[in-house]
Amino acid sequence: MVISLTGLLLLTMAGSATAYTYYNTTRIYACVNSLTKVARIVVPKNGYPACKRGEKVVSWAKAGTAGPRGLTGPVGPTGLTGLTGLTGLTGLTGLTGPQGIQGPAGPQGDAGPAGGPQGPQGDQGIQGPDGPAGPQGDTGSAGPTGAAGPQGAQGPAGPKGDTGDTGPAGSAGSAGSQGPAGPKGDTGDIDPTGLTGSTGAQGPAGPQGDTGNTGPAGATGPTGSTGPAGAAGPAGAAGPTGAQGPAGTVTQTIIVSSAPLQSASTVKTATVTARCATGHALLSGGGSITTTDTPDKIRVIASYPSAADTWTFTGSAALLKGRTWTIRAYVACAG
Repeated sequence: MVISLTGLLLLTMAGSATAYTYYNTTRIYACVNSLTKVARIVVPKNGYPACKRGEKVVSWAKAGTAGPRGLTGPVGPTGLTGLTGLTGLTGLTGLTGPQGIQGPAGPQGDAGPAGGPQGPQGDQGIQGPDGPAGPQGDTGSAGPTGAAGPQGAQGPAGPKGDTGDTGPAGSAGSAGSQGPAGPKGDTGDIDPTGLTGSTGAQGPAGPQGDTGNTGPAGATGPTGSTGPAGAAGPAGAAGPTGAQGPAGTVTQTIIVSSAPLQSASTVKTATVTARCATGHALLSGGGSITTTDTPDKIRVIASYPSAADTWTFTGSAALLKGRTWTIRAYVACAG
């Protein structure tokens, strides 16, 4: 390896190539060409020359003296305002009180003026006059014919005539005249009386009697004894939601970090997250990036709350080959 010493500050130089005692653990040695002024780093051995002919040996301490303290860096920008605390939980609605004991029944009030009580029933009206007689019944059937009178006395026999020849049979003699009418028979039994006619219609009802006077109000009965307490009524409807409670106070702050994520130089961007434990509210968050290369090779891409309890941190790097970088996220949680 060839190094140009132009502008190089040598802390210590060996003025002669004939110095054969070296301190390789604390110093660095180089051989400088007298003509070209080009130097080459060497690791000389005690007792042997370090450089060739035409070169001279130079050296300087491996660890330089501490430089002056650097100036204080400018104040960093103000951090982002922390997230607003979570709203406190609504207080529980108070239980409904038990139902009070029922009071005794009050005395019954006087009857209202409307319509007064009903009077006693009036006397029955006078019976109306009998209705007109019904129509006469039909004439009864004729009585049976009286018995025939006795037969009258036979007249005297005439003289016997001669026996004449038997003449032809004479025609039948005409019927004798009717005998005198027999005596009048006894008067027949009188026909039974005809059926009684139907009862006439009932006469109109007599006028209603006057309403009796209202009787005096009865004395108020004694107040009954208080009945047993009724069973507890059903639970009342849920009361209105209580007013929002005051914002809760943070009793302690817990810092939670993600596992460090180390990446090779071939990885250009990386993202990590840190999450609060269940029941803890996120307050704020951030992250860090470190590298084995120079700090100007890394930068923050994003840092934000990606959920109610999670902080996300993203970074990028542009490193030399063989270098690595590490990223980690942090979240501040309310205890």
